Amino acid sequence: MKKPEIKKLYKKAWKKWGDLQFTVFMEECAELIKAISKYQRNHKSSAQPSRDLVEEIADVEIMIEQVIVNHNWENFRERINTAKWDKHLRLKKIMGS
Repeated sequence: MKKPEIKKLYKKAWKKWGDLQFTVFMEECAELIKAISKYQRNHKSSAQPSRDLVEEIADVEIMIEQVIVNHNWENFRERINTAKWDKHLRLKKIMGS
């Protein structure tokens, strides 16, 4: 699917379910937390993420994109990227690099 098609799909979903999508977003975050916990408990020696973990990461990323698209927050991408950059710099400092 191309980016414009995905944006259209996100808008259609939001139109159908409205702000209930925020609840879905929270649920997906909770499912990701659960998948991380299971992975940590069961796959300590594995470098490969579990299928469940991969699926939940994808779900959360989709919901992040959906919220950004449906609230016309795409113009905040620069602010989001700046915040991420600042957090990367802080981590680098903490790591002594």
